[in-house]
Amino acid sequence: MSEEQIAVLVDTFYARVRQDETLGPIFEGVVGNAWESHLEKMRAFWSSLTLASGRYKGNPMMAHLMIVP
Repeated sequence: MSEEQIAVLVDTFYARVRQDETLGPIFEGVVGNAWESHLEKMRAFWSSLTLASGRYKGNPMMAHLMIVP
């Protein structure tokens, strides 16, 4: 897998999520107008996992706990 393949995978996945009638509004409510920064963060996350690139700096569990009501 390459950085380019990760970008295509992430972008395609989230394009579908945004179009989904159930998931789309949920993600829009959380991500709002920050889609590009969210996509970049997700590309970095998957790059770190699949390529051991170290690009992702963060705590995914905490990030998700912060948005749960």
